[in-house]
Amino acid sequence: MQQANNPAASNDTADLVEKASRADLALRFYEELTKEVESFCVLAELYGERTLADVIYLQAAILKGTCIENAPKLSFIVDIVRALPSAKVWLKYITNVGK
Repeated sequence: MQQANNPAASNDTADLVEKASRADLALRFYEELTKEVESFCVLAELYGERTLADVIYLQAAILKGTCIENAPKLSFIVDIVRALPSAKVWLKYITNVGK
């Protein structure tokens, strides 16, 4: 019962729940991505190393609750993400998406 009266414990619990939720999202992104692309090597061959790097950065951003910046002339990350079932969720983690 002491935890119920302890705001610090409540904050710690909320923080853990939020981190677990973000971890679940990052795992879901990975699972959707690996169903769409044959391998990361093929992804790099088709779309370039920058796109592969952005995929990794995006998964980390989802895990941390931050964003990556889209560089449309250098990366096809938005095209890759738009092909995924949960594209609307993943696009929230990319800035400068455009139309």
